[in-house]
Amino acid sequence: MAFSSQRRKSVSEFVKKRPNYPGLEDTFRNFCETKAGPAKSGFVEMDGKTFAKVFKDCGLMGNKKGQLSTISIDINFSKCKPKGERKIVYKDFLEAVHICATEMGLSYEELCEKIASTKGPKFEGTKGSTFVASSIDRPKVTEEVSLPPATEVEGLRQVFQAFNVFGGGDPDAMPNDRYIKLCKDTGVIDRKFDSTACDLVFSKIKPMGERKITYKMFRECVNHIAYQKGKDYKALAKTIVDAGGPANSGTKADAVKFHDDKNLWTGAYGEAVGRKAPVRKDSADGSVITPANELPSLPGLEDTFDSFCVGKITGVSSSGVDMDGVTFSKLFKDSGLMGEGQGQVNTIRIDLAFNAVKPKGDRRIVFAQFRQAVDLLSRDMGITYEELSSKIAECKGPIFAGTEGTTFVASTLVRERVIEDVQLDPPEEVPGLLEVFQAFNVFGGGDPDQMPNDRYIKLCQECGVIDAEYDTTKADLVFVKIKPKGARKIDYEKFKDVINLIAYQKSMGYLTLAQKIVEAGGPVNKGTVADSVKFHDDKELWTGAYGERVDRKAPERKAPRKASIVKAAGAVMALKKT
Repeated sequence: MAFSSQRRKSVSEFVKKRPNYPGLEDTFRNFCETKAGPAKSGFVEMDGKTFAKVFKDCGLMGNKKGQLSTISIDINFSKCKPKGERKIVYKDFLEAVHICATEMGLSYEELCEKIASTKGPKFEGTKGSTFVASSIDRPKVTEEVSLPPATEVEGLRQVFQAFNVFGGGDPDAMPNDRYIKLCKDTGVIDRKFDSTACDLVFSKIKPMGERKITYKMFRECVNHIAYQKGKDYKALAKTIVDAGGPANSGTKADAVKFHDDKNLWTGAYGEAVGRKAPVRKDSADGSVITPANELPSLPGLEDTFDSFCVGKITGVSSSGVDMDGVTFSKLFKDSGLMGEGQGQVNTIRIDLAFNAVKPKGDRRIVFAQFRQAVDLLSRDMGITYEELSSKIAECKGPIFAGTEGTTFVASTLVRERVIEDVQLDPPEEVPGLLEVFQAFNVFGGGDPDQMPNDRYIKLCQECGVIDAEYDTTKADLVFVKIKPKGARKIDYEKFKDVINLIAYQKSMGYLTLAQKIVEAGGPVNKGTVADSVKFHDDKELWTGAYGERVDRKAPERKAPRKASIVKAAGAVMALKKT
């Protein structure tokens, strides 16, 4: 039945004629103030969730006889609340109770008695037990109680201000969170007097619409709490004063050596505590780095340095061949000088020596700085610079692992033909060589007149230049030697120089090798060949629009004879019945 305005008016008249049921308003206030405290409007208000809790705690919510469903309770609440509002006051609550009583088949007085008997909301305890915020405790909060004045207690103001400024705040105004922290830290809150009871006292004492209390209001809170706990006001205030200020319960950070010990502070932080920044020493052990012009370049040392740099394909800097830290460590490893044994040096000392001589901001060293690093490491190993240089020069070049576990050394026998200038006859033009050069360049897309390193290696592999004796590394070294510094590609003239130098290293004539490349032809496509697909490869099977493209018309589809199908279906059904 629709709840018309005439019906609402009759309900309101009914409520006005009925006297206030004893204990009903106290129960209403207990539910409201325990939930949210007094409203800013000055009236105690109840929202829909609290209204439903009233019926739930009274045992009136459910699907049994004498109970209301959640939907019915929500609908009745919506009927009584003012339009545009979300809460109801006590007068609206009485109207809602009257409507609910009518739906439940009870009298208004019977439903009021059941609601008033609960006295307040029920809360679940920690062990499953329940307790009720009843009207036994509520008069101390909701009703005016005549208490002796809260007098000044020595030290109480200091504690009040200490909790206010804890974490930053106004020392003369206390918000609810600092108030609750004070009650917890000073022992006001215990098993019998919990945070909810403290909140109710705070809501009672603070002015409506405010969120903080002054020191005078705080003393009144302490006075009310002492009354509810059955204690003397001065005794409780003395307990708060003896507890002192707020306790910091945050996580304590672990000790950090370079932060806590100021004797280890350096730079601007060290100067801030009166310590001068320590003088930076040249090397890891504090020894002075010898100038490079005072260190001689022994025979074979520079060739070994160049072999490791180009063998690693580290590139060429603007100042010459340079070496990175990884290649520097490999040099000592391949020379048998890295380790923990006698006459060896560990990885840490090698890295420290490299970092000591390299320029600030750079990651590589040139030969002059390499000699300085060798000098530093010779002191760590307890030998002379000349002895260590001789051991490094004996290595000749980097050691690489072969395909079957064998090793080979990029020795100076090969290196002298790459690093040093070799006087060779100028390469002649071979018919067809330019076409092969351009074919490999445009394979996969590219400039026909410029060959990058990957196309060059592909040409050497497919044309038989690379074999069991002449591998990819040696071909790479020739490419690095011939290409211009800083460039990544070579033109046709440089390509002929590369073929000429490779022929010299392989001890064969230039024309013989060039003719072998021409006879091999262009690049070979080694991509995966797709399997045949019947309906894609056989154009006789194409249909529709694709069939029309190859001058094939789509076959005409014959419509089935409906009469024959029906007749056949009837014959089948007749056979099943027999």
